[in-house]
Amino acid sequence: MTFMSNLTIRTRLLIGVLVPVLITAGTIAWITANQIRANGEAELQRLEQELLEARKEGLKNLVETAKSVVLEAKSTPGFSEQETQEEARERLRSIKFGQNNYVFAYDRSLFNLAYAPDPSKEGPTTNPNTQKLVRGLFDAAGDDGFMPYEWTNPATGQVEPKVSYSTIIQGWDWMIGSGVYVTDVQRAVAAARQEIDATMTSAMGFILLLTIVVVVISLVIGLVIGRTVTAPLNKVSDMMREIADGEGDLRQRLPEDGKDELAVLGRRFNRFVIKIQDTIREVGSTTD
Repeated sequence: MTFMSNLTIRTRLLIGVLVPVLITAGTIAWITANQIRANGEAELQRLEQELLEARKEGLKNLVETAKSVVLEAKSTPGFSEQETQEEARERLRSIKFGQNNYVFAYDRSLFNLAYAPDPSKEGPTTNPNTQKLVRGLFDAAGDDGFMPYEWTNPATGQVEPKVSYSTIIQGWDWMIGSGVYVTDVQRAVAAARQEIDATMTSAMGFILLLTIVVVVISLVIGLVIGRTVTAPLNKVSDMMREIADGEGDLRQRLPEDGKDELAVLGRRFNRFVIKIQDTIREVGSTTD
C-alpha cells in the first residue's frame, strides 16, 4: 500500500488498465506459441513418417522386383546351378536406380555376389564394419526386411542416415537388398520446420502489433477516464487550498450531477462551503 499511496490517482488508473491488458496479451502469446509449436511438431512427425514410408515402400518394391528377376533366372531350365547363379548375378548388376543406388547380394559366408558400382570389388568381405552390416541385413531379411543405419555417402563423403530392405533367396540362401540415403527426407523436414518457425514468428509479430494497438487505445481511454476523476479532485484541492489561505471564492461550486463518488463528494463539499458562508455571515452580523 505504501508504494501505491505514493502514486497519483491517474497513475493508479493507468496501471489498473494496462496491467490486465499486458497480462492478457502475454497469456495469449504464450498459448498461441505453444499451440503452434505442438501442432508443428505433430505435423513434422507426420511428414517425416509419410516420406520415410513412401521411400521404404519404393525400396521394397524394387528389391522384390529384383528377387523375381533372380527367381526367374533360378528357374531357367537347361542350365546348371552355377550357370543360373552367374546369370542371376549378372542381372542384379544391371539393376541401378538414382545416381548411386543399386541392388547388392551376399551369401551366408558374407561373400559379395553382386556389386553394380564396381564388380571387381565382389568377393569375400574383409571390412569389419561391412561384415557387421551384412549380418544385420541377413537378420533384417528374416524380420520385416528393413534396417536403418548410417553409412558414408560416396556422393558427399559424409556419413548420412540410410535405410535398406533385404530379402532371402530360398534354396540358394542368398540375401539381396538395396538401400537409399534419407538425407533428403531430413532436408524436407528441416524446410517444413523453417516454415513453421516463420509462421510462429509471423503470429508473434501480429500479436505484438495487436498488443501495441490495444495498449495505445487502453492508454487513451485510461487518460480520459483519469481526467474525469482527477479534474474534480484537483478542483476540490485548489478550492480547499484557497479557503485555507483565506483567498477562496465561496461562491464556486462543484458539479453535483450523477450518482458516482465524485458527485457525492461534490454535494458534500458544496454543503461544507455553504456552511462556511453561513458561518461567515453570522460572524459578520454579530460584529455589526
